Amino acid sequence: MNNIENLLHQILENQKLMQSEISDIKSDISGMKSEINNINSDISSMKSEINNINSDISSIKSEINSINSDINGMKSEINNIKSDISSMKSEINNIKSDINEIKSEIKTVNKKIDTLFDKVGENAEEIIKINSKLNVIIEDMDFIKHKTFENEEFIFRLKKNLLIVK
Repeated sequence: MNNIENLLHQILENQKLMQSEISDIKSDISGMKSEINNINSDISSMKSEINNINSDISSIKSEINSINSDINGMKSEINNIKSDISSMKSEINNIKSDINEIKSEIKTVNKKIDTLFDKVGENAEEIIKINSKLNVIIEDMDFIKHKTFENEEFIFRLKKNLLIVK
């Protein structure tokens, strides 16, 4: 009987140890569940942040596309202006001093435009300055057209008067 009591005693001791270990394991599992919940919460928070970042990236891409569209429009305007300048040069050969002055202004403006186009991605305010300078050039061109017409009209009257005098 003593053997059975010893065996029973050992079994009870082993059972107590196992219950203690099970209790420790349950405690560890509970701690791990808490950590998993914290990690899941962190993941949800990170997903939200990633969604916000993706939204910001989409907004930035949209702004970049809009700026690129503006740049393309300005390039087209500049090409049109350059074409107008070329055709006007042939019309105003008799006003050399004005042409030289305008050419100097155009070169300066073109240099400034080239510089501004390099910076347009960095500073959108520069685009407004370019438009302003282009408007001045267009006004100068309109003025030159007007003066050319006046000069042609004056030459026509002079020729007419010369014919009358003859």
